[in-house]
Amino acid sequence: MDTYVKYPETDDLDTLFISFAQDNGTDIWRSEHLQFDVDAWSYRDFDHGVTLPLLMKNGHEIGQKMAHALWGTGDRINTICYF
Repeated sequence: MDTYVKYPETDDLDTLFISFAQDNGTDIWRSEHLQFDVDAWSYRDFDHGVTLPLLMKNGHEIGQKMAHALWGTGDRINTICYF
């Protein structure tokens, strides 16, 4: 398998993390992590301790659309934290 380094293009977002957690009604939670880096996708299964690459058709385009859509929906909340 050939490998190469993909650099972000103009206006690309570099990384998108999406974490999933599921309460199954017990004290044991199921959690996974989906990650998009420039145009490479991976899946992290914490229960089994593995990270797997994901091959996705049009992965760069899909990841950038998702990242920009989510980025645009967030509003910063100014809070004061006391420790």
